[in-house]
Amino acid sequence: MDLKRVAIFCNPYSGTGRDRVLDLTRQACACLSPQASEVLTGPGDMGAVVCSGDKVRVLGQDSTGTRRDTIETAGQIGPGIIQRALPPGGKS
Repeated sequence: MDLKRVAIFCNPYSGTGRDRVLDLTRQACACLSPQASEVLTGPGDMGAVVCSGDKVRVLGQDSTGTRRDTIETAGQIGPGIIQRALPPGGKS
């Protein structure tokens, strides 16, 4: 698979618990990083604590400790992926 960019971020305080979610995020990052030219991830526990390397770029915020951080991070990562996926001029 030829990936230019992949985004990996998580909410470690939902679902199966912090340790399990971070472990899955770590596995995803380890699997996808070698295949991508750039990996976008969230700050702190939203991905940066388990995704690192020269291809990793951290976007978003983790300053409030609330769901607002997740919403803001998704808002910053989403357009970054979409904007970069479009050809020059922004039209597909």
